[in-house]
Amino acid sequence: MNKQIISILFLIGLLTLSACVQEQPSGNLNPLRDTQIFEGSWFKINYPNTWTNQTEGQLAIFTEPAESETNLFQENLIVLRESLSEEMNAQEYVEKSVKQLEEGLSQFQILKLEPVTVNGLEGYQLEYQSEVEGIELGYIQVLLTKNKTGYVIGFTGLANELENNRETFRKMINSFELKQNQNEFGSETIAETESENRTSEPMPVASIEEQGMIRNWREYSKAVYLDNGDWSFAETSNSLIDIQANHTWIFGTQNGTWEIQTITEQDWSNWGINEYGPTRKIILYGWNESVNGPIEEIGDRIDYFWVIYRTGPPEIEEPGQIQIKFGWSYAE
Repeated sequence: MNKQIISILFLIGLLTLSACVQEQPSGNLNPLRDTQIFEGSWFKINYPNTWTNQTEGQLAIFTEPAESETNLFQENLIVLRESLSEEMNAQEYVEKSVKQLEEGLSQFQILKLEPVTVNGLEGYQLEYQSEVEGIELGYIQVLLTKNKTGYVIGFTGLANELENNRETFRKMINSFELKQNQNEFGSETIAETESENRTSEPMPVASIEEQGMIRNWREYSKAVYLDNGDWSFAETSNSLIDIQANHTWIFGTQNGTWEIQTITEQDWSNWGINEYGPTRKIILYGWNESVNGPIEEIGDRIDYFWVIYRTGPPEIEEPGQIQIKFGWSYAE
């Protein structure tokens, strides 16, 4: 895992903005009356009172509530910290990010790129558009660096609504602060880290390319292996698992966050299968706390991935293991 980190989280896509125009644009947000403070182990930021937040390791997601049940999209803002394999300045950081965006997004177009300073951190503000499944999305992102750590604060919405939300994003950006005990990645105190992540597994940003995961996947096969030696194929689900660019996933009524890591010898032992080629695994947090499995690739293309986990009644009749293989779906 010594490749340079530039996270696919820069692709934020497919999250959410209200499909209808709001009566009061979020630019009317009062920075004192209408916001609350989020304080994590390594940063703090103000965000609108009506928004929700979700954290997983080095990632925080702030999401606007849906206007109605018919809304398909909601605005969102992410805050991400990632460890860099080598120290780089802000210009180098944004250049690598733009290169990855050009390779990973359809109809990618830079609208604006300018230097910024946020509470003493130097970086760039990048604004761009892309097309995801026929939907034009707009992005405003601030990329910052300090020592060997990169920080991304990114807003995503429908392209034609971006201007309505610029002031909200500006106020959130201006409120962003690193905590005083945070110097670089992983330097916060052990007590604070354990307190924040006590009920969830940490999700450090993977130092590998992840574009191939960003799509809908269907269950290709599902096998049940009981501890008593019996096994059988089970009926596959009609639901698709949606692996999204902001490191979240949705599968039927389940949802959570995901990351990619390098497979270890212990993983093969835990899965009970012999090593057969894959070198990376996907981890899905929020599915039985967390599940994982190998990713099958040919060259730069991801063809399949597995979810392998132990379970018991009532999911299956006796204690055992479930192995689900996911393949491409071409559904809209």
